[in-house]
Amino acid sequence: MKSDQTGRMRARARDVVQDVAERLADPRYVAGHTTPVPPGLTGTLLAGGHAGVALLFAELAHEDDRLRPMADAHLAVCAGSLKSTAARVGLFSGLAGLGFACGAVDADGGGARHAALRDKIRSAVDPAALRLSTTVRDRLRGAGGLQMLDYDLLYGLTGLGVYLLAESGSGSESGSGSSDDATLHSVLDTLRHVDGTRDADGIPIPAWTVGQRTPASPHGYVSLGLAHGVAGPLALLSTALLHGVQRPGLSRSVEGLAEWCLTQLRDDSQGRPAWPRLLEIDATGQAAPTDPATLLGWCYGSASVAAALHQAARALGRDDWARRATAVLLDAFRNTDDLARVTEPHLCHGWAGLLQIVLRVDNPDSPEPELSALADTLAERLLDRYDPAAPFGFRTDLGLPHGRQDEPGFLLGAAGNALALHTYATGRRPAGRWDMALLLGGR
Repeated sequence: MKSDQTGRMRARARDVVQDVAERLADPRYVAGHTTPVPPGLTGTLLAGGHAGVALLFAELAHEDDRLRPMADAHLAVCAGSLKSTAARVGLFSGLAGLGFACGAVDADGGGARHAALRDKIRSAVDPAALRLSTTVRDRLRGAGGLQMLDYDLLYGLTGLGVYLLAESGSGSESGSGSSDDATLHSVLDTLRHVDGTRDADGIPIPAWTVGQRTPASPHGYVSLGLAHGVAGPLALLSTALLHGVQRPGLSRSVEGLAEWCLTQLRDDSQGRPAWPRLLEIDATGQAAPTDPATLLGWCYGSASVAAALHQAARALGRDDWARRATAVLLDAFRNTDDLARVTEPHLCHGWAGLLQIVLRVDNPDSPEPELSALADTLAERLLDRYDPAAPFGFRTDLGLPHGRQDEPGFLLGAAGNALALHTYATGRRPAGRWDMALLLGGR
């Protein structure tokens, strides 16, 4: 009975993915129907707009070669807008994200069709990544205040590490090993130093603590999620190990960060172990959760940290971590308070991101019944947000004055929703590397 229900759900998901892809095929239609939003959320960037749409077609082209030109067409729009993004290099906010999308499209079996564009992007990202690596290393040693955007996934060094790992050749799903990539190594060596403490007025605080958030947190605060927190570097360093990168101290740093995350488990509002969204560091160096303490999403909270810990477990062969990560992940979905706050379909803090986490933590070769059942539930909730009257099949709320938006892109839009549904519909890991951008892709 359960198998029949899953089969029907997967068929429904395939139909929705096909419909969304048809709606996103023409870049002119996409541009003409996208709700205008502030710069940085749409246009040619990976977070939203054409680069993210190209990722969808890169993945679908592994099954249907006729879809490859659609990916190329969306990248062509991005290439024509390079001047407007040239000053930014972040994974979700600038050139690295466009480079990541180009690499994913080229990896779909069509050859290096975008080699010149990729070389141009790489020549701009490399020096910026080296400069930021030096800055972050200095700040982790206590020279000036560390900023979240210095090291996070969306804008900072962790995101640049994802791009560099994918470009180096070690980011392929084959796990063929690392190339001699000095910029990638510099980034990874810098991020290893988030495992540890730094001095604040004679008090040791977590090295990645960022600026004061409230008067109650004079020494700053720490985030635990994949998007902006310590789970990001943990997942990146673990992914590097999974793809054969060998750097001094890399395994030790993964172990240290994973063990630190395990010590931060606190009881949630319903008495279950959970990872807080944020921790504020008080005058004595103690950490206390903010309110609301937990969150259910890809970006922050228990599901987010569980995904990173599971990646670390794979990298170091720690079955005990994997079991703990899975248990906390399942408990997170039993918190009715946190579930009630999930109202959006998208990858960032909606049903699509949660679905992709559960699908990646589960093993399609020997699925765990409780995780598989949870994936069915999450897929159903995402499919219930499908709106055939919307230009792209899904609408999202970005908190802007004019209500729900028509967003085609990856992190907050229809392309990301379709990618998660495609993973669910196929019942296997992605053929490409698109969810490496979310730090969910392993080997």
